[in-house]
Amino acid sequence: MKTDIEFESGGKVKITTRNRGRGAERWLTHLQGKKHINAVKLKHK
Repeated sequence: MKTDIEFESGGKVKITTRNRGRGAERWLTHLQGKKHINAVKLKHK
């Protein structure tokens, strides 16, 4: 597993990951302030 982070002038950041499966997607979602887990509403009959 490998992560590269590049900082450019103007505040642009580029993150590249390899061999991490979907874990990197959840991590980036968390950094953006979003939730990757949603509550499930159950319907009772």
